[in-house]
Amino acid sequence: MKKVGIYIDGDRVLLAKVAKKNFSITKLQTISIDGTKNLKKLYKHLFAKKNLVAGLDLSDVIIEKIKFPVDNPKAIKKGISFQEMQDSNFYKNRSVSVFLFRKNQKEVQVVKTTKEKIENICLRLERFHIYPRYLSSVSNALVRFFNAYATGYTDGIIFHFGAKKISCVLVLDNAIDSFHEITFGTEVLRYVKNYVEFLNNEKETREEKPLLQLRQQLTYVYFSFLQRAKTEKLNILLLGDLKHVENARPFLFSDLTNKIASFIDIPNNISKMHAIPIGLAIDSLVQDENSVQFFQNDSVPKKQVRKFALKVIGAAALCLCVNLLMFAMKNEYFKKWENKLYSHLEMIQKKDSELMERQYVSNKENGLETNLENFEATLTNENRPFVFPIGTKDAKHVLLWLNNNYLNKNCSLEKFHYQLESFPTIENLKKNYAAKVNVQLKFLNHESALEFQKKLQQDHFINKKMPFQVDCEGVFVTFSFTPRS
Repeated sequence: MKKVGIYIDGDRVLLAKVAKKNFSITKLQTISIDGTKNLKKLYKHLFAKKNLVAGLDLSDVIIEKIKFPVDNPKAIKKGISFQEMQDSNFYKNRSVSVFLFRKNQKEVQVVKTTKEKIENICLRLERFHIYPRYLSSVSNALVRFFNAYATGYTDGIIFHFGAKKISCVLVLDNAIDSFHEITFGTEVLRYVKNYVEFLNNEKETREEKPLLQLRQQLTYVYFSFLQRAKTEKLNILLLGDLKHVENARPFLFSDLTNKIASFIDIPNNISKMHAIPIGLAIDSLVQDENSVQFFQNDSVPKKQVRKFALKVIGAAALCLCVNLLMFAMKNEYFKKWENKLYSHLEMIQKKDSELMERQYVSNKENGLETNLENFEATLTNENRPFVFPIGTKDAKHVLLWLNNNYLNKNCSLEKFHYQLESFPTIENLKKNYAAKVNVQLKFLNHESALEFQKKLQQDHFINKKMPFQVDCEGVFVTFSFTPRS
C-alpha cells in the first residue's frame, strides 16, 4: 500500500509518495502553483488520487489533555465517549475531536478543530481539483517524521521552516506534548546575505529588524518548551526549506548556545523540505492509536461526498454496460458455434444414413439381410429357458415342489403365478433375486384343505421372513409366498 502526502507551502505544492513497507519514499515532487502549465504538471503527478493525505496547520487545531483517575482502558474509553458527547453539545456540533489514547497511561490527548477549518482547507485544495481521502494535522505529521527518521531520540523540539510560517512542535516520549506557530518564514531570510555584518549592526533600530524578532520568538518558544519538559536542555531537529536557514543558524540560535543539547541529524537521502507530506503519508499508513483523521461522519464536505457518490454510480454504470456488452457478445459467439455444430452433426448424420442405406442394399443383394430376418424370427418363436443362473428358486423348481409334496388325487392345481420382484440391474449389480408365487389348490373336502394349511405353515421351502399369506375358503386354499434361495 502507498499513500501520497500533499502540503501547500506558500506558492508551491509539496508531494511525497511513501510505501508502507519500511516507510520507503518512492517519489518526491515540488511544483509551483503559478500558471496553468504548472497546474497541469501537478495533475500529472497526482499519481494516486484516491490515496491523497492532507493536513491542517498548527493554527487550525488545538490540543487538550484529559487526566482520568483510573488506568483501566475500558473505563477510560467510556470517559472519552462522555467527553466527546459533552464537547458536541457545548460547541453545538461545530467541533471535530480526535482522541489519542495511549496504553498504560491515564492521560488522553484530544486534538480539536472546527468544521469551518476543515471546509476551508477542502475548498483551498478543491481549487486544484485535489480531493483528499484522509485529513490529519501538520503537528502529527512532524512527530511521525521525527519517530521514523530521528533514530535513537524520544524527546526533542522540531522547527519546520516554511515559506510563510515556522511550525514548532515539542516531542516528549515520541508523542506530541505542545506546539506553536511563528508567522515568519524563509522569505525573510532570502534577502540577507551576510549575517555576520547584520549581527554587528544589531543594536540599531532593534524593533524594526524582522530577523531579530524571529530570533527572539525562536528563543521564547525554546524556553517555553524547556519549561514544559522540565529539563535543562533539549535536542533540536530543523526541517523544511533549510537553504537559507543553515547559514543563518548561528545567528538565529545565538542566544541558546549553551542551552541546546544537540542538533539532530537525519539520513541524507531523506528530504527535510518534504517532511510534512512524508509525515502525513506515514500517519495515514500506520493507523494506530496516535493517528489523526478529521474526516468523520458529517465532517466530510458535501461536495466531496457527492463527487465520490458520482464516481461510484459511474463505476456501477460502466460495469453494467460492460456486462451487458459481454453478455450480448457471448450469446452471439455461442450462437455462431452452435450453428456450426448443428450443421456438422447434420452432415455426419446424412453420411451415416447414406452409408447404412448402401450397406443395406449390398446385404440384400448378397442375401445376408434375408437370412438375418429369418434368424430373428426363429429366435422370437423359440421359448428357451433363462440361460443365466438366478439366486432363487425358479418356476420349474416351485412346480416340482408342489407336485412332489401336495398334488395327488385329493388335490389339484387351479392357479399358478410366478414373478421375479427383485433382481440385479445395471444401476445396482449387487441387488438380490426375490420371487413371489401365487397358488390356488382345490381339495375334495374342507378337512383336507385345513390339514394342508397346517402342513404349509411348517414347510421349509417357504421363506417365513418374507410376506406369507394363506386363505382357506371351503375346498379352495389360496396362498402367496417367497421361496427360499
